[in-house]
Amino acid sequence: MTSRRNTRPMLHVLLAALLAVAGLLSVVTTAYAQGIVYGSSVPAGTTIQNDIVLFGDDVTIDGTVDGDVFALGNTVHINGAVSGALVSAAQSVTVNGKVGGSLYVASLVLAFGPASQSGRSVYFAGGQLDTATGGAIARDINAVALGARLEGELGRNMRAAIGPVDLLRLAVQGINSLLGANRIQLPPLLAPTSETLDGAGLQLARPSIDGLLSMGISSPADFSLPTAAIDTDRLLAWLLRFALDLLTFVVLGLLLVLLAPGMLSRGAHRLRVSPWAALGWGVAVFATGIVALILALAVVLALSMMLWALSLGALGALTFALGLFSVLLAAVVYVFLVLFCSKLVASFFVGQLILSLISARAADTRAWCMLLGILVYLLLAAIPYFGWLVTAAATFFGLGAIWMGLRDTGQL
Repeated sequence: MTSRRNTRPMLHVLLAALLAVAGLLSVVTTAYAQGIVYGSSVPAGTTIQNDIVLFGDDVTIDGTVDGDVFALGNTVHINGAVSGALVSAAQSVTVNGKVGGSLYVASLVLAFGPASQSGRSVYFAGGQLDTATGGAIARDINAVALGARLEGELGRNMRAAIGPVDLLRLAVQGINSLLGANRIQLPPLLAPTSETLDGAGLQLARPSIDGLLSMGISSPADFSLPTAAIDTDRLLAWLLRFALDLLTFVVLGLLLVLLAPGMLSRGAHRLRVSPWAALGWGVAVFATGIVALILALAVVLALSMMLWALSLGALGALTFALGLFSVLLAAVVYVFLVLFCSKLVASFFVGQLILSLISARAADTRAWCMLLGILVYLLLAAIPYFGWLVTAAATFFGLGAIWMGLRDTGQL
């Protein structure tokens, strides 16, 4: 691929989502004003000089549209030419023709064929982003995706979060912004340093490995360590942060012991009998949850816009309000599960495991297991570099154990 990818966590992803909403409003407002609901396809040889709304199981444009296109369906294929912008929510969107404006797409797959052209930028949220050799995007790519295969031409920059690690970093950045402080911090190994290449204005993010290279002893005979003064301000700040985290986890952990003891017991059982299955399910649930929330928001917006375009304003407003509330509620539950419940289940399992080696009677008391597990987890998570691995492991193992426990009870 002739473009270079910048995987820094950045606020351009939020900008992409806002622009997608703006694109939806712009396209459908025009379509509503002129009463245009065209159907599911534009046949070859047909030219439409207006903005159009297309929806159906398989949406196909083989002809020419001199305007903006709003497409909602299972699959969307752009084989002809669109002079304006393309706004689409679908399972898969394939561009084999020319789109003169920007693309705002939420889908599992967005693919650009070898003859595809985009006159402006691409804003994408979903699963896979593919650009084939020969395809051309005139300006930027802004994306949040689980994977990418990039082989086409890119006119300017790519700003993207690609893969679970980048999505985790993006989630941490967003949560810290909501909290108003850097309560959650990633280690330097996952905080890439960017450098400009070849003066093209594109950037490539690389993880820093200086921390690892400096951990060894430079000379076999040199075991002396330099003296260093204790930074009391940083030490007090760390102790305060540790105390706040401990208080937060203890309160939430005891609430789970009182309100959801079954979830803790089932989760600990699953971690004991099938830990690797729990890890796999945890990674899958973590990644799928992010994509599902993005797609759910896109579907709510698309459905609301479609109802407004059909002159069903009251029903469209109700759908938008209820759908947005449901998506926000699901996002809150998802964030709570990832940030706290997953770690509490893993901590409970560790505390129960340790106490069972000391006293079987003490291991039967859930509160003691929870308190000991939380203390062990927070102490290990405070270790530089290794602590991030502990946090990630607790999140994925715990999340997978919760999922498997719910599945065992028949609630999923």
